Amino acid sequence: MKWCEIFLQASIIIAIFLPFFPFIFSEWRINFLLSALESVILLLAIIFRGIHTCRFPVINLYESLIFLAWGVSLVPLLSRRRWYRVIISSTGIAILLLTGAATLLPPWEKAPHYLIPALQSYWLYIHVVTSFLSYSGFFIAFFIAVVYFMSKNKEKKKSLDNLAHSMILVSFPLLTLGIVTGSIWAHFAWGRYWSWDPKETWSLVTWLIYAGYLHARITRGWHGRRSALFLIAGFLAVIFTFIGVNYLLPGLHSYL
Repeated sequence: MKWCEIFLQASIIIAIFLPFFPFIFSEWRINFLLSALESVILLLAIIFRGIHTCRFPVINLYESLIFLAWGVSLVPLLSRRRWYRVIISSTGIAILLLTGAATLLPPWEKAPHYLIPALQSYWLYIHVVTSFLSYSGFFIAFFIAVVYFMSKNKEKKKSLDNLAHSMILVSFPLLTLGIVTGSIWAHFAWGRYWSWDPKETWSLVTWLIYAGYLHARITRGWHGRRSALFLIAGFLAVIFTFIGVNYLLPGLHSYL
């Protein structure tokens, strides 16, 4: 078994228990250390995959899922202590889904893929990293929105609403940067900034949904249920952009 797979399996084991840790260990520092351990293990999986492929490992779906899981694992490390139970529990579920999906992929999806020379650019790394980090934040915001609908406590619902908003305030600029750097990369690779490729189009749709969320919240004072529905719709767009487009609407981004 390759080292990447070993660390991936280890991250899955931790992710299985991670949602329950905040309710077992009330001490915040213990949960922080467990989250940090999960992040380090996923980072090691990425590093060893990179050593195996001799490139930055974010080219195919297998590598993308691992990198996205690592991005999700960073969220608890950057969050406020008061939110640690919701954040860590959501993080554990998200990582389990992502790493589990990566493990269950068929062998041809796990096999190393390589880009043609025209697409090998440092803009790729900036574009992919910022886009995936934004997806990580949207993933957690989605789980917070789901918890919002499950909660019956008004004060807790208000706190969850504010927490989800904070996640979007960080993730939306990252998505914007990802789209901009992707356009620059496209210019160098294909000679044009925008070609209305399906993934480009759906990235724009996703951006518009979250822009609409922020606009409605700032100008119209949308909070609570309507905001949570916006976040769920936005995350469905993220999923389709990330995976659905590749299989249903192939285009220039078929390699990723």
